[in-house]
Amino acid sequence: MKSVIHCITTIERGGAENQLYILIKEQIKVGMKVTVIYLKGQPELRDKLILIGAEVLDLLHDKNLLLQILVLKKFLKGKSIVLHAHLPRAELISCFAKGANTFIISRHNSEKFFPKAPNFISRFMSLFVTRNIDNCVAISGAVKAYILSAHEISNAKKINVVHYGFNNEFVFQKDLVQKNSYYVIGTIARLVPQKDHVTLLAAFSQFLKTHPNSKLMLIGNGELKSDLVEFSKKLGISEKVLWIDKTENSYDLLYQMDLFVLPSKYEGFGLVLLEAMQVNVPVIASNNSSIPEVLGENYVGLFETGNVGNLLKQMLDFFDNSSNFNLSELYKSNLLKFEPDIMQKKILLAYNSA
Repeated sequence: MKSVIHCITTIERGGAENQLYILIKEQIKVGMKVTVIYLKGQPELRDKLILIGAEVLDLLHDKNLLLQILVLKKFLKGKSIVLHAHLPRAELISCFAKGANTFIISRHNSEKFFPKAPNFISRFMSLFVTRNIDNCVAISGAVKAYILSAHEISNAKKINVVHYGFNNEFVFQKDLVQKNSYYVIGTIARLVPQKDHVTLLAAFSQFLKTHPNSKLMLIGNGELKSDLVEFSKKLGISEKVLWIDKTENSYDLLYQMDLFVLPSKYEGFGLVLLEAMQVNVPVIASNNSSIPEVLGENYVGLFETGNVGNLLKQMLDFFDNSSNFNLSELYKSNLLKFEPDIMQKKILLAYNSA
């Protein structure tokens, strides 16, 4: 039985964390012994992880960096396992503590190792970590391309592209949901610069001129909330914007949408696109990074990143010509590319090749 320890910065609900849950579920199905060690935050996924058979340890929780390294090093001593680290802090701690164990990292974002640090510091820390890895899993071709262009890996041959797996067991009949009396455009994304809510708000303010019986649903929280609320007031659309904090079950809100928009400046993967496709909500998204990998290079709903006019045109086209956008079959075939067992098998290959 192969033993795997996943070290991750938090087990709060988020893209990387939810994806780790799916991976662990698949690993346990094939007989692996899986342990999760998290560094900080609320253990929101603890009960779900335990329920599927994972061991969840809080031995590093909320300790300082040096103590986390020392405790993990002592815990790993004498073991023969795969240590799989996710997100920068967990990578760094695991790098110092790994001992003789196989060391794998997953890179989940098309951004610097430490986004708020100067480039040379981020690069130095990333190179330090990647010199000590056995393999790197990049969650998309876009993430791999970024790592290489930013010179944040010491050996390009160690990068394996493994797309996120997606649990497509749930089947939803949208016609069973009671429709709103107004048209709902929505997105699910943290309120941070990367997600470019400014472009979406600006386009929506123009959309309202021809379709006033509409609302914009923004699901998520983050550092820009107060700025974005003020921006919506300046645009004169604050009463048309619904602000909703992140939710445990995004499907409850996706069901209410008539159109889903992801205006991000870049994405490591964009798991929420698969969730929107699963419930057959028409999707519009910016044409950059991993987004065309998920939706398709020639997908009809791609718009130029940051271009308000281009996004507005797409929104109007989808509203006025909805019958021309029968995307159900395309969405079904797209989802098949991201089966969880495909991801698990590719990651197992990365483990074994190490």
